[in-house]
Amino acid sequence: MSNGVVRRKAHDTPVSADEMERFFSHLFETLHEIDFHKGRSAKTIERRLRRLFHRALPDARELRILHGILADAERMARLARGQCGDR
Repeated sequence: MSNGVVRRKAHDTPVSADEMERFFSHLFETLHEIDFHKGRSAKTIERRLRRLFHRALPDARELRILHGILADAERMARLARGQCGDR
C-alpha cells in the first residue's frame, strides 16, 4: 500500500524558472480574463498561487496539462462572452 508519497522518475525533472514564469503569465492573464478576482487583491492571490505551484515542482508534462486547462478556460470565457453579447 502506498503512503501517498509520489516518487519522481529521472525524466520528470521540474521545469526551469523561465518555464514557470511563462506559466504564471498565462495563469494570471487567464484569471484576469475570466474575472476571477472580483474585487479581491490580485497580488495576494498571485503570490499564494506562486507559492503553491513552486512547492509542487511541476515537470514539463504537468505544466502542459495546466496550460491546456487554462487554454480551455479562456476558450469557454470567450464563448460565454459571445453568448451574453448576443442577447
